[in-house]
Amino acid sequence: MVKISSQRSGEALYAESARILKRIEEKRGSAKGLIYGSKFKNKRKLYAIVYEVLKYGKILKEIIERSRFTQHEKIDRHLAQVLLYDFFLGRGIRCGGKLKFVITRHKDRLRAAFDRAMLDRQIVRKEDLASFGSVIAGGIPRYVRVNTLKTTKARVIEHFIANGYQYIPSDLVYNSSIVDITRLAKDKFTSDIHINDLLVLPPRSDLHDNQMYLNGEILLQDKASCIPAFALNPHHQSCIIDACSAPGNKTSHLASLINNTGKIYAFDISQSRLNTMRKLLDKAGVTCVDIEKKNFLDINVTQYQDVEYILLDPSCSGSGLVDRGDINVDSEKFSDINQRRLRALANFQLRALQQALSFPSVKKVVYSTCSMNAEENEEVVEAALERFRDTYQLSPVLENWPCRGISSYPHAKFMLRSSPDFSTIGFFVALFSRMADRHPNLNVNSKKKGKCPRIVFKKHLINNKRKWRKIKLFLRSTRKNSFMI
Repeated sequence: MVKISSQRSGEALYAESARILKRIEEKRGSAKGLIYGSKFKNKRKLYAIVYEVLKYGKILKEIIERSRFTQHEKIDRHLAQVLLYDFFLGRGIRCGGKLKFVITRHKDRLRAAFDRAMLDRQIVRKEDLASFGSVIAGGIPRYVRVNTLKTTKARVIEHFIANGYQYIPSDLVYNSSIVDITRLAKDKFTSDIHINDLLVLPPRSDLHDNQMYLNGEILLQDKASCIPAFALNPHHQSCIIDACSAPGNKTSHLASLINNTGKIYAFDISQSRLNTMRKLLDKAGVTCVDIEKKNFLDINVTQYQDVEYILLDPSCSGSGLVDRGDINVDSEKFSDINQRRLRALANFQLRALQQALSFPSVKKVVYSTCSMNAEENEEVVEAALERFRDTYQLSPVLENWPCRGISSYPHAKFMLRSSPDFSTIGFFVALFSRMADRHPNLNVNSKKKGKCPRIVFKKHLINNKRKWRKIKLFLRSTRKNSFMI
């Protein structure tokens, strides 16, 4: 009975891994998002095998082609990659029946193709077969963001120390803003020097069974992905829009920055991604978010008069995600398709950014992508800035960050780029700030009579009942004097 159950579990693992790999290839989600959105219970096993297949993807495809495996057997090529990974590089086939028979029937042909691949590369160790992008990803630290809605950084540090980790001061680990991996050995961790409430652990640290992760007290989020919300820096009681919000890590970061006190409108067009997001936010204890299935481009900006901050992280090529695994990137056909898709993405991104800058009361807009392409980054930002040059200006993002935008662009010094060279995934961030005298609701010279706008009320309303009377007197005096802020 145990053997049958184990066999079925192995078959289910292989089937779900193949399904996720196919969706990654079709660019229907990131590896992490698809894994944690899966109904397969053992996320740890699923995570391990999917990332390992991505890591050795190039060699696995080569073995399939050389052996003509999928021509001899009617088997899905993604499932074939999963089976071949376990057969050659993993623990061996974890099930019996048809799947094991398919591999063993062709094991001589497959072994010959594998040996030829090793010989062609003049390598002895199997580990050296890993693709270049995965080797880079293996050198990026594991970042852990403390969820301040549920706990404190001090408590998380105490938790890790109690579980056998050793805390090292940041100045012993960082070298000119870059993490020195050699000083961050196993079971050692430190604090990030740029982002508050971010801890840095060794690469590939597995925390999926950690109790604080399961409770939503910590989140596994790359440092670069934390920069947009940190740069936006909304104050408590703020009204915010997360324009393309799913799967929700940045939304939960915004909620923690305002301590659940304001209002966040979270929009996305995918219901399945929004469902995943809702689970993440519930787990993180987020209560200030209004989730809506909407296309950000279709929103009437005049209906959101109170919105002061917008985080725009639109769909992009994902070229900065080093653990994602590019599919056939060397083929001419893929290159042509990719260029067409890149132009379409850049057009959408510019329209979305122009929409964000059109909200009447917005003070700051952060634009970010996980792309390394100038077409999606500097070119979009420069085009939007040209149109709104009389209303907005770029503000520096993390002024002590060592890497800025591509220098050939006029406003590159205000933009931020990250890459594995700086211990993160590839990312881009730009911060638009409204010029003080261009704010329609903050024009102190206005003589128009009427109610004091809600933005003033929100600006002065703090979570302290003892000051309520003073606020009422302030509002009464502004109406009496017909003074519009």
